[in-house]
Amino acid sequence: MPKTASSGRYRATEGMDMSTLGVLSRAADQMRRNPNSIRAAPKPKGTLTHAAADLIRRGSLALGGSERDAVQRAHRFEEWNQEWNPLSSADMVGTQLRRKASGDRDFDKGALAQGAIGSALAVAPEFAAPAVKALAKTGVGKKVAGVLSKTSPIVDDDVVEGAAKVVRTKTKDAPLRPVRTKDGAIPQPAPAPRGVLSTPDETTIPVRHYSHKRDLTEADPNRMGSNPSKNMSRSELSQQRRVYLGENRGLPTDYDKSKDIGIGPYSYDGAIPERKVVTVGSPQHQMFKNIMDEIAADPAKMKAWGFNDFDSAQTMVERLQQSAGFTARRFPSEYTPYGAAVHSFEPVALTRTAETPLAGQPLKLDAQGPHQGLRDAARGYMADARIPYRPSSAYLDVDPARGRAIADAYEAMPHTPEDPEVQKAYGALASETLGQYEALKRDGYTFDFYPRDEAGNIADPYASPFDALREVRGDGKTMKVYPTDAGYGSDGSGITDQMIAENPMLGLVPNETWGGQPVRVNDVFRAVHDAFGHAKDGVGFRASGEENAWNAHRAMYTPTAQRAMTTETRGQNSWLNFGPHGEANRTAATEDTVFAPQKIGLLPDWVLDPNGMPNP
Repeated sequence: MPKTASSGRYRATEGMDMSTLGVLSRAADQMRRNPNSIRAAPKPKGTLTHAAADLIRRGSLALGGSERDAVQRAHRFEEWNQEWNPLSSADMVGTQLRRKASGDRDFDKGALAQGAIGSALAVAPEFAAPAVKALAKTGVGKKVAGVLSKTSPIVDDDVVEGAAKVVRTKTKDAPLRPVRTKDGAIPQPAPAPRGVLSTPDETTIPVRHYSHKRDLTEADPNRMGSNPSKNMSRSELSQQRRVYLGENRGLPTDYDKSKDIGIGPYSYDGAIPERKVVTVGSPQHQMFKNIMDEIAADPAKMKAWGFNDFDSAQTMVERLQQSAGFTARRFPSEYTPYGAAVHSFEPVALTRTAETPLAGQPLKLDAQGPHQGLRDAARGYMADARIPYRPSSAYLDVDPARGRAIADAYEAMPHTPEDPEVQKAYGALASETLGQYEALKRDGYTFDFYPRDEAGNIADPYASPFDALREVRGDGKTMKVYPTDAGYGSDGSGITDQMIAENPMLGLVPNETWGGQPVRVNDVFRAVHDAFGHAKDGVGFRASGEENAWNAHRAMYTPTAQRAMTTETRGQNSWLNFGPHGEANRTAATEDTVFAPQKIGLLPDWVLDPNGMPNP
């Protein structure tokens, strides 16, 4: 059942620290009598820690900080000092030795042993850690461990590397503690596990950050948070800088919507300690709102906290939470259309999200599977081009019946280069292909034509088509392309002026040469398709590989360009593998393959659907 605090003003959920609200109520009464009063944070037990904290407080005042901020900074230092600091261990030893010398009944042998071990590990962990581990195996060491285990166990083998969690205390259910400032007490987070070289074994919330930068190591509010601008309201200007993170989830798939909230194409993973997070809508969050209501009702308390009349309730609650050591706010999924999100007011360490292969994709060769560099290049192009990017996450299984239906559709498709819709689609394909090519060049990728032998004949430089993928995915970032001029269409009779006039893909790319030779748009398309269609996800060149290369590359074009791109890839490859020569072509060498007749036209709309089939 709910309990009512002594002030009668607040209702707190059972299990919360009722002393916090009581202290606040008493402090509020005192503030009404004497608005200039202040209660300093209680002194720490250790003399050394207190001296250092007091120095921080004085330094903050000397630099122009307010008394409240100075007290809070000193208190935070004390809290952090408890997690891992030679001062805390030295304080513990000094306190217990004084108690032993004076016969104080509070003398604690366990605390003395803990402090001694902590001091040794803090000063010289590389020597002390093995000694502590060896000592723990002796009779004396077991006694020490027995004493220490009254509060926590001595733990794992990582102590040899100086990273051991030697002593821990259970703090999951520890109550919130008040810190007294000039306007009363505010809730404090449960302290981190204390002990020698303690690395808190705490629960974390996994988060994911999306950015337009590819080389982030942390999300820093001071570099990427809410930046003041002339378009922001006074309330927004008063808010603390923050970084926006989503709880661990898949990549955003709709840039039309995500651009509105600044989601970038590159994904990073991080984690935030749960003890530093307040969840909006939780009883803990309600406690802060109650305290905010108390402050907002008293002008003197508003002034003491530095709040202004235009500060929103959210701004005030956030500042209270930060003052209490809660450095992040979590919004459950029902609060946002993009899933659960976290706002952090301090930097969060990040690592790049690991690339995963397409679901169901065969991974027998080193060139199969995802390539981060090419995936990044694709994401960057799509973001710059402001085209919604919905890459497939699953490997397509080739359906022979669908392949035959597409082959029949290609066979029946008329050659209509003069059709305005065809011209529009092929013009879009040419333009967008050149844009993708420029994106690859900016990322350091280069291309060249197949070499020629001494007789002037084209020589295939690759023993296997996968060797081309290995080359472009390697450190050299390069790949060779079979030239369009060496064979175009089914008979390889060459390119005529009429063909060039009819097909934008056959035009020359201005000011572009490979090895001194002019480059056609179709050469660029072959290069870009091999990079973004085949190499990006590591799919092959037989029927299934071509199907997945079409699906991967199709996602990088606008709907208009997709129609021409589908004719040039899925249409021609389906005719090759499932058309009149399909059975022989599926296992034939390149020189024995019968290629599809070159036609300029558009296939039925159902062919653009990965699972599409003609109406019965």
